[in-house]
Amino acid sequence: MKRSSFLHQSILAAAGALALAANAHAIPIVNTTGFTEAIVVETDIFETSGGTILFTTNGVGYSDWLSPIIAADLAADLSIPSQIQSTASLVALAGEYQFLAEQGPNYIVLGGVGPAILDPFADQSIGFDVGYALAAAAAPGYSIVGSPGITSVGPHSYSTGAVEPDGSLLEGTVTFDIYDETIIEQPVSTPEPTTLPLLASGLLLIILRKRGTHPGCS
Repeated sequence: MKRSSFLHQSILAAAGALALAANAHAIPIVNTTGFTEAIVVETDIFETSGGTILFTTNGVGYSDWLSPIIAADLAADLSIPSQIQSTASLVALAGEYQFLAEQGPNYIVLGGVGPAILDPFADQSIGFDVGYALAAAAAPGYSIVGSPGITSVGPHSYSTGAVEPDGSLLEGTVTFDIYDETIIEQPVSTPEPTTLPLLASGLLLIILRKRGTHPGCS
């Protein structure tokens, strides 16, 4: 539960109690929570083996589901990457209370058009997961080269609220750590045709040595 570590309860004190008696109506209990999530925008650049760019694809990874209010705030924030603005609504799969009170699964949106899919690699960092998802969706014959380039876009905070099942109010703020990552894919290199017999001979020799025999020996 998101609230287990960050929640604190705010209860109005004696002055509020006097006002309560005077006004003859209850002041609701207000619970507050705050937590941090991550959003990763990943760009996959496909190149020739010589480094010439052929085309690019992109994906966005969310470490949690979103609520409609939070998704709308992200879509309207011009200071964050446009890929988040255009895909946040696809991840608005929880109500306001559910978003504040429960930890949702990771979601990935590929190509900027959706749908949002459950992260198939959820046991790892969401940044790695988006890269793996893009690579898995890529044309065959390409593989990632080098290390990803990572830039922090900085934390961005948004707030929402909801009524809890017991009638109290829950107000919360989520801070998104946003990252922009780039990976490069190039064609998988294959050995020259003339080297294939040499490789085969080498592998055969290794196998035979492990067995304790040599070519030509009975």
